[in-house]
Amino acid sequence: TTTTTTTTHHSLNCKGREVRRAYHLLCDGCHRELNVCAKCREPKPITAKIVTPEEEREAEARRVYELESMSERQRRKFFREQERAKRREERGEGEDGEESDEESSGESDGEEGRRRRRRGRRKAMR
Repeated sequence: TTTTTTTTHHSLNCKGREVRRAYHLLCDGCHRELNVCAKCREPKPITAKIVTPEEEREAEARRVYELESMSERQRRKFFREQERAKRREERGEGEDGEESDEESSGESDGEEGRRRRRRGRRKAMR
């Protein structure tokens, strides 16, 4: 994951205070324009993979097979993760997007719900 800084720094190309990520030397606009790495300023190779319709069909068939072989629990987890990724993408965060405070503290709804149930059981036992 990429760490963001609390302050902005100068881009070495445009001299604007646009660099928000740790260890980066160029702002997002400059590194895209120059087609170089924002950290090391070395040229980036073009790695766009061309996928044929046949490969797409094979991948879809493989995915369907894997889903069918999963248990219900695994299948639900898979779909939850896909939904989270979709929401993150809609918000404009990439794979290295910052997590919300709730997620970064390590406390998920599941853990919090378990704690509430335990508290309820303790009260009922008294």
